[in-house]
Amino acid sequence: LVHDAVGGTMRTLRQLLDRLPLGEGDVAPPRRPDAGTDLLEGLATGLPQGHLHLWGGPAGAGKCAFLLSLLHAAARRGRGVCYATYDLPAETLASRLLALVAELPVEDLPDPGGAPDSGRLDVEGLARARGARRHLASLPFVIEEARGYGVTSLEDRLVRLPFRPAVCAVDYVQAVIRPSGQDLGG
Repeated sequence: LVHDAVGGTMRTLRQLLDRLPLGEGDVAPPRRPDAGTDLLEGLATGLPQGHLHLWGGPAGAGKCAFLLSLLHAAARRGRGVCYATYDLPAETLASRLLALVAELPVEDLPDPGGAPDSGRLDVEGLARARGARRHLASLPFVIEEARGYGVTSLEDRLVRLPFRPAVCAVDYVQAVIRPSGQDLGG
């Protein structure tokens, strides 16, 4: 857990997923712990450090799922990962990754901090979600809600992580590079 100067926190996947009321009980290992294809596995290990890679597309095209899969594959390989989000809440991203790894619809998961019966998981789905949570909790992966941060603020938070991130994903770059009060106009 990393605290910033204004009292915010950068949270690990373990901290984010502990809020999901999945309870205790049987844990099934993820059937596909790679949460992606061979292409993603290759990309996760083959992205050279020190390079900037940009992906774009219309809303709903799958950019977030692709990015989460790519980051998951990198973290599974021991590369520290930081996901700086300017768009979605950290809990939403953690839930999406859990659903991806457990091969469950995200809408079937219980509400973070809610009652255990707030989701629609059967016994098998619950065991898979628990297994995915256990798997993800062990990874060097943090998510930072970065709304309002510029490049300097983000860099400051990265150096205070308990590990050196090899991969830093920023969703979405426009929020970081846009000068204050100016619209980039597409």
